[in-house]
Amino acid sequence: VLSSSLSVFAEMRGEDIEYKNLIQEIEGEDFYAGSYFVGDELHIVPTEENDLKSVFKNRNSSSFDIVIDEPQRYSYNALEDAFLTLRANRDKLGVSGYSIDVINNGLFVDAYNWTDEMKEEIKNITNIENITFTTDEGVIAENIAQDSGLDDSLNDTRAIEKARLGLGIEIDQNKGVNNAKASIGGTVKNGSSLGILSTAHGVNKGEKVYAFDVLNGSSVRGYIGTITELRMKGNMDAVIIKLDNNSALTPTSLTTKDDWIDSQGFAVDGKEGYILGSRSKAPYIITNARADLNWNDPDHDDVQWYEDMIEMKFTTSNQTTGGDSGGAIIRTYTSGNGALAGIYKGRRTIGGTVTAYGTRFDSIEDYYGIEMYQEK
Repeated sequence: VLSSSLSVFAEMRGEDIEYKNLIQEIEGEDFYAGSYFVGDELHIVPTEENDLKSVFKNRNSSSFDIVIDEPQRYSYNALEDAFLTLRANRDKLGVSGYSIDVINNGLFVDAYNWTDEMKEEIKNITNIENITFTTDEGVIAENIAQDSGLDDSLNDTRAIEKARLGLGIEIDQNKGVNNAKASIGGTVKNGSSLGILSTAHGVNKGEKVYAFDVLNGSSVRGYIGTITELRMKGNMDAVIIKLDNNSALTPTSLTTKDDWIDSQGFAVDGKEGYILGSRSKAPYIITNARADLNWNDPDHDDVQWYEDMIEMKFTTSNQTTGGDSGGAIIRTYTSGNGALAGIYKGRRTIGGTVTAYGTRFDSIEDYYGIEMYQEK
């Protein structure tokens, strides 16, 4: 049953608009070396030759405090050039990931194995000395835990009250809630139709998709629709599942019992939130809003480079697990409500630390020309 009463397209929050406008004023200048958040403080980094304090002397923000860090050696332009140099030479260099390290005014570079010669070559080709070299221990296999006591022959047409975040999804040939493929990550308007976002790995275009509710303790199973858009390359691992007149979901607000998304967001270094999948609610901090990585997951036929992905570290012992891929990456705000920043992909272990990755919502939005759907 599709209901469009009181529906709107979610807008970006004022805090995010203010941040983007502020950074756009200075991001191309040689005196700018980057920015990041610590709580509600926006830290802006100048270069050695300039003092940004004069630029922001009379600048006030209603959403965050502005802090000018100590001057650093490399401008953001120089770090961006180094990042693009790594992108152009990554296979020759033998690296498996890289990103800009604003806090330390340098780069993060990953590889499966390191030699002193590799490190020296990377410093020479990028003209950057401040590089943190970490060992990539590989993609973490997301084995799905089997549920007991759930009926695999549930009614496919029974209505599910809300297209709620935390719903698991499966494809039709499995016909069982024990075989979850992924999670629901958002509702979008794609042209004249409505659709559900999720992950692309493990599914195929044209497959019918069903939803069930693990996180909230329900064994209701219902038909969603058909995968009409799929992209698993470049800067995206995402599908759009088109809702139709037979869908058991209503395109109402994507909520859980305690959560509410009222806007579309974007990834910013240092900002926090949580990944909400069908089996987990995992708090995170964004360590890098723009990371390139070599994903090596042959089980899902997913061995390739991804670009401009969100990189996150978990902030508690709660982490994602099998079946959470495709879940919403929610950014939280002091107001209590959240924004959809992206769609969760999976985890790698980097330098001994479990690291999570996801597709940015603005990448999906730009590629498909969609908007986030939100009912008020």
